[in-house]
Amino acid sequence: MFQQAMRVCAIVLACALCTAAQAQSSNELEEIRNQIRALKDAYESRIQALEKRLKAAEDALRRRRQQQRKHRARNRQRQQRRQQPQPRPLPLRHQRDHRMPSTARSH
Repeated sequence: MFQQAMRVCAIVLACALCTAAQAQSSNELEEIRNQIRALKDAYESRIQALEKRLKAAEDALRRRRQQQRKHRARNRQRQQRRQQPQPRPLPLRHQRDHRMPSTARSH
């Protein structure tokens, strides 16, 4: 983007130099210089604005990618938990034996 702006400035400068060769008064030369300065200032401010937009877009993309990574990690953890085998419950007779006092079993 900066190179493109420099090319435009070079073209404007070349045109201004051609015009300056034909210019007969110092007022015309000063006017041409002012126009060149105005163009340079306009392009500089435009370049700065575009660089700010680019930085903001890059930052937003970086944040979005971080959120996606976190989301994928959470989904992987959930999937791993679902895939882990669940402990099988004890059969009822074993559960009953553990709950009943030893005297109750002998009757």
